[in-house]
Amino acid sequence: MEENKKKPLWIRIVLWALAIVTLLIGAFSFTLFRASCARNDLEDKRLDFSVVDKNGAPVSLSNFQGTPIVVNFWAIWCPPCKQELPDFQDAYDEYKDEVTFLFVNVIRWQGDTVEDVELFMSENGYTFPVYYDTDGNAAETCGVSSIPLTLFIGRDGEVKKTYNAAIPAFLLRNYIEDIL
Repeated sequence: MEENKKKPLWIRIVLWALAIVTLLIGAFSFTLFRASCARNDLEDKRLDFSVVDKNGAPVSLSNFQGTPIVVNFWAIWCPPCKQELPDFQDAYDEYKDEVTFLFVNVIRWQGDTVEDVELFMSENGYTFPVYYDTDGNAAETCGVSSIPLTLFIGRDGEVKKTYNAAIPAFLLRNYIEDIL
């Protein structure tokens, strides 16, 4: 004879309560992680720095004031940077007519060359604009100590949001929508 193995009601209630608590802790932890990725020291500030394009022509962040701007500090040797690039390519394709994108390669950090980066871009089919922080001015101005770092700048020139890690695709889109 098979015994009825149904758990008593109080055990089922405890198990459901544990499951709910576990979900709440997970959601709270994700929120804390997202918050810990923010660079609050940059928010509400007006920044300006200069970088160069692949031909060596100087470009300043202030040249784009009046439009929403997404600045991403990255490098080809950085695994989290490379992880987020496909999502940035999708966002660039979708928003390039409304948002200025500046992908700032921290070329000095590991000795990459413009040619190395351009080859990486070509091999991976990326078409977003890359600029080079050849003198470290941009990284210093923004206090970049780890990458990737993404800044979302409003039309008024102030940093509205930051993210100092590989940004999830949904959050990238949300932050872009926030600056439009």
